[in-house]
Amino acid sequence: MALQVIKGRYAREADELADQLKKRGVILTENSHKLLRVAVQGWYEEPPDFVSASRDDREFLKTQLWRIVDHAADEHHVAAKKESGEKVAFTDFFAGLFESGRDVVGQIIKKGF
Repeated sequence: MALQVIKGRYAREADELADQLKKRGVILTENSHKLLRVAVQGWYEEPPDFVSASRDDREFLKTQLWRIVDHAADEHHVAAKKESGEKVAFTDFFAGLFESGRDVVGQIIKKGF
């Protein structure tokens, strides 16, 4: 398996997002936290094409990313783990990010989600 090196600015933002999730009662496993780091870097380096915003608009991208991750705290896969006091495993967090992404930006990207 190849080692994925996450750029510092993305790692810091992922850590901030993980802290926000923790404040909402969502505790990530180590692999889920790694997924968050990769997702943050991928979001900025390979963003989707938006209907009415530029892919280069960093503030817009950041706002949408934070909305997706915030929404993921309430997505049913993640919420079930949160309610039971368990850490959110990789597969649950992966599903949570996907569902939340679809809910948050599904109607504002060109290809659908």
